[in-house]
Amino acid sequence: MSVLDAYSPSLLDGLPSVEEAHCRFQAAGGINAIRDQLAAAAAKHTSCEHFGIQLLHRHSDLDEDEVMIGFGRTVLPIKRNDIDPTQLDKVYANSWAIDPTSGDFVPVEFNMAGGGSKINSAVDKALFEDVAQVLQHHGLQDLLGLALIIGIDHNDIGLESTHGRANITIPSKMLSKHVEAIPVMWRLVIKS
Repeated sequence: MSVLDAYSPSLLDGLPSVEEAHCRFQAAGGINAIRDQLAAAAAKHTSCEHFGIQLLHRHSDLDEDEVMIGFGRTVLPIKRNDIDPTQLDKVYANSWAIDPTSGDFVPVEFNMAGGGSKINSAVDKALFEDVAQVLQHHGLQDLLGLALIIGIDHNDIGLESTHGRANITIPSKMLSKHVEAIPVMWRLVIKS
């Protein structure tokens, strides 16, 4: 069984643009409105250091047979049938959204690297359930999701930029200081 089996592009296709998602999230109070509840949910799980809260947004239209897969700092749609079956164990989920039918987190974006099957099996279902409860309680289940942040340099803020159908994250230090950016990810930090 592949991690791609639980995937459907229809969930991604229903997401708002990053600008619309940002406006709706800010109107609901932004990250400060849920920070304490998220911290309390995260505090119960040591795996929380590997996950962040992500502002869900649409990059481009996807065909029913496409999946968003990241390679380094670039994410682009790939036809599922174009993925070599011998490489499927390298594919792992790195972004999840709440399925409106089941209420469970399901993968919506993926990455490809050695050890993908180990990462897939390390997902903390109890953490996902606790975070889902917080998001659903605040009516944010269609705006926020979870993202894997293993291997991300937390001192280096990345800025997403869409080019055609590819989404590229570049280090913010490469750009001039006046560039406007919309925050799309926050760490699940345990408050002390």
